[in-house]
Amino acid sequence: GNVMQIDERYKHEAEDFDQIATERYENSQRPDINGSWENTYYYNNIWRNSVFFNDEYRPMIDWVVEKLKSNNVESVIELGCGTGWLTLHLARQGLDITGCDLSQGSISIAEKYLSELPESDDLNIKYINQNIIDFDNYNGDSIVCFGFLHHLPQDVLMDRIEFFYKK
Repeated sequence: GNVMQIDERYKHEAEDFDQIATERYENSQRPDINGSWENTYYYNNIWRNSVFFNDEYRPMIDWVVEKLKSNNVESVIELGCGTGWLTLHLARQGLDITGCDLSQGSISIAEKYLSELPESDDLNIKYINQNIIDFDNYNGDSIVCFGFLHHLPQDVLMDRIEFFYKK
């Protein structure tokens, strides 16, 4: 009963996000926070301009990187990575990272963008299309989640937190 309803709900959410991610990519949003950019596709959104993004998110991202490095973390998984902007950034910081998302469209965009980067061969990065509910085979040093936990029902979220905490 409940697992089937959850799977159906997430299947539809993944399909919706596939469509959103594709539309954003077709309107020049790239999953990359390096450098400066402006994207007039967005209005009143952090993705409109790198200045907005850096004002809003850069302190949090720098904090995450500092915590990972100060704890000697070498391998990370980002659950709910979307199109992979944070996954890519963490790989550029020298981490061995896996980006995991339920949206196949997002994973495809992340892989396509990565393949176009000149430094792609120098990065320890991979992407997987998988539901966190089914994700039980991670043995790395740390887990990062940014902006997706609110999509999970509370019982699923608590189960996943308990599962990963025990690992």
